[in-house]
Parts: sequence; structure tokens; C-alpha cells
Amino acid sequence: MPVRPTLPSFCTGADTTMYIFGACTVQNNKVYIGSVFARELEEKEKSKLAEFSKKLSAVKPGTTPPSEIYKGLEFCTEL
Repeated sequence: MPVRPTLPSFCTGADTTMYIFGACTVQNNKVYIGSVFARELEEKEKSKLAEFSKKLSAVKPGTTPPSEIYKGLEFCTEL
């Protein structure tokens, strides 16, 4: 199997990571429903997303993340 190339540095920032949460996606602290911008994340939500990202990166590849790391990430429920 060929060696996987490394990502360029401009592709690894938090603003380029897309989080998919059922009915919506979050990228660069913006919530989208489909491809339509819905709203900006609030400061408290930004903190929760950063904490989620840190916990998710600690999960061993190939395993299912514990469900409690998703707590507080209900960005789509009010839309």
C-alpha cells in the first residue's frame, strides 16, 4: 500500500475542519443546514466544540467514541 501523503499546513486548521451533526454541519464556527448558512456559534458553543474536538482526537482510531463526548453539541436542535 502506498504511503499516505501529509496534508499541507493550510488544510489542518480548525477553520478547515467540518463537523457533521445529523441535520447540520459546523465549519469555522458557523452552522449550516445543508449548504445554507444558519448562524454563528455562540462563545459557549465554541468552547464546547473545541473540547469535543480534543476528546475526539484522543479516541483510538477504529473504535467508537463514547457517547458522552457529544453532550452539549445540540447546534441544530433549535433550528
